[in-house]
Amino acid sequence: MCTTNKYGFPLRHRTRCKTFFGFGTGDMASAILPSGKFAGTHVGRLTVRESGVFEMKTPLGKVSPVRHRYCKSIHRNDGYMYAFSNECPMNQRLEA
Repeated sequence: MCTTNKYGFPLRHRTRCKTFFGFGTGDMASAILPSGKFAGTHVGRLTVRESGVFEMKTPLGKVSPVRHRYCKSIHRNDGYMYAFSNECPMNQRLEA
């Protein structure tokens, strides 16, 4: 699969590698960003790029750029959709 120009010659191709720097798209990760607009600790799903500058989707919104060296893997992508929730059903049962 590739992108072609108007004459049909290939210009770009899809990357053959699915993981970069040990991370894959959809992995759950935590990132501790030391400086910049999004400084702080973030937890969410990664979108990886070959350059090592990732994008992270958190419950509060999108965090970009996230460098691979600041990421720590929590859960690998296994085909299911996972999400974080602030509410815990166990706590609600204990209070009642």
